Amino acid sequence: MSTISNQLVALSQQFRRFHEAEHQAQQKAIREVWALPLAARVRKGSAIANVSLQPPTISEKTKEQIKERLLNANIEPTEERIRNNFNSMLAFSNTVPVEVPVNNSNFKVGSYVLLHQGDPFDEANAFPLEISRDSGRFLTLDYSFGRSPRSLAPSKSLVLDAYAPDMRKILDKAIERLAAAPTIGALADVFLHKGPPDFDESRRVEAMALANGLDFNPRQREAFINAFSARNYYLVQGPPGTGKTWVLAHIATALARSGQRVLVTSSNHRGINNALRKIQETTSYSHLIKVGDHDDADGLGQVPNHYNCPDLKPIAGEAFIVGATCFALWTRRLEGVKFDVIIADEASQLTQLQGAAAMLTGSKYVFIGDHQQMPPIITAEHTNPEYCKSVFEYLFDFAPGTTLNTTYRMNAAIADYSSRRFYGGDLQSHSSAATRTLVLANPSEQYADVLDPAHPSVFVDLRHTNLKNYERSEAHYIADMIAELLASGVPAHEIAVVSPYRAQGRVIQRQLNKRCSDIAPDELAKITIDTVERMQGQERDVVFLSLTSGKFDTGLQRASFYFMPNRLNVAITRARVKRIVIGSSRIGLAHFESSELQQWADHFREFIESCHQITRLKPLKKNH
Repeated sequence: MSTISNQLVALSQQFRRFHEAEHQAQQKAIREVWALPLAARVRKGSAIANVSLQPPTISEKTKEQIKERLLNANIEPTEERIRNNFNSMLAFSNTVPVEVPVNNSNFKVGSYVLLHQGDPFDEANAFPLEISRDSGRFLTLDYSFGRSPRSLAPSKSLVLDAYAPDMRKILDKAIERLAAAPTIGALADVFLHKGPPDFDESRRVEAMALANGLDFNPRQREAFINAFSARNYYLVQGPPGTGKTWVLAHIATALARSGQRVLVTSSNHRGINNALRKIQETTSYSHLIKVGDHDDADGLGQVPNHYNCPDLKPIAGEAFIVGATCFALWTRRLEGVKFDVIIADEASQLTQLQGAAAMLTGSKYVFIGDHQQMPPIITAEHTNPEYCKSVFEYLFDFAPGTTLNTTYRMNAAIADYSSRRFYGGDLQSHSSAATRTLVLANPSEQYADVLDPAHPSVFVDLRHTNLKNYERSEAHYIADMIAELLASGVPAHEIAVVSPYRAQGRVIQRQLNKRCSDIAPDELAKITIDTVERMQGQERDVVFLSLTSGKFDTGLQRASFYFMPNRLNVAITRARVKRIVIGSSRIGLAHFESSELQQWADHFREFIESCHQITRLKPLKKNH
């Protein structure tokens, strides 16, 4: 066996050990939570109590669709026939609705959960599900990868617990392929040789000509030319607001127009959908598709979604750009489909195993991401810390490529701390954004000091000592300030609220609905309220950051999640003109024995101290 083959086998074995350790750690963590009393699990946000299965009901929209179908078939749409058609539809449905009277969990659409009668360890009466829709008090649960829970007796005392499905079999296929790969090309340069990017000079000349017709700044131009002309791989670091997805769109389109089949992958469907939509909007490239479940197609715009991969033959010399997850590449959706170029967006959130799984389907790679933003989720403690790095950070250590350095999003005051703390002062606001400030058509009344455009970055100190994963006083103030922003002419779609916990987001949403009951629900729904993780890649004129916690107990896992520098960087770089941090300065008193964690907490405190300080200790006016 050759040296390369031996190295490949060793690498695949290391990935298998990593994969198995992650699975075991996830299962252990879940079972430790299940062993807690239900009340404790609810407080942690990892369970919902008093859940009830809902009987299937026909919505008016569904009823009209069935009527229309019957009439088109020249069948009289009687109530009985409508009901029979609906029951037939249910037989092919993989979802069930449940009611959750109180939901302070950290679950979101896409979360895996376990529905049971009180004992999550009772496998015979526990049903693994996925949340496919969240409508407040009602959740829609998908059981397509498990069993239907419809056999459960009607009850109002069911429980939803966090769950971790066994996903090993999908990536195990990639690990097996890696060990047996006959030729590995650029993958060897990445994982075995740590070789530098290699460039085709004739392609570089072609790329320079293409770049001349595009409105690139110097770093964007460099990234485009090098990514297009690289023979093996190239890295593009995109700090917040620097136009990395815009650059990706031009790179992908230029490669596809030259006849190369391109895969755009990411750590999540939202990232893939955003990249594909950006390609369509930026370049109008027509040979563009997403491959995946139709429930994961939100945000694609006009880009078509296919459940399974269609024929990808080139059209007039132009190749297809396909979007899919690294998991889909090893399922029946795309298994066996080969690509010329793999573009990994948000590559800083992909583990090296996930990156390798995608790389095995292509011969050239473009990694676009930012290791100063959200990292991959690593659960286990691994003997070799190198494998805990994302594929992007791993590469950045020896081949950093191009770092974009002009933000078109943040004004200078908002960009300042992130630039100094995370990018060595290299990140600068473009002239079009640097002096931009909040515009209020009408003066603020109760919160003139907080909303003052002269202070783009503000910290509102409530000095509470909250330990829970939600804090109502912050929700009250945020709802009040949003009401004033709306009254002052700021559009709802330009306002977002970021919180560390999903439970806090729900409390804020309920308070906002109450405070702004005179505003049309469709308009109010344009305000984004979400967690830090789901806000990466998004931006708004005004962003609230609800800190929620006022102090910390001895839970180091929760503290390492809360104070993680990458999460802080994402949270504080979503705003264009106004960033309002609301919480308690007591968070700065947190002290930990771990030197790394203490350093993180100190940086967190430094950020708060860099904001314009306002203290609000008086009770809220009871005017609503």
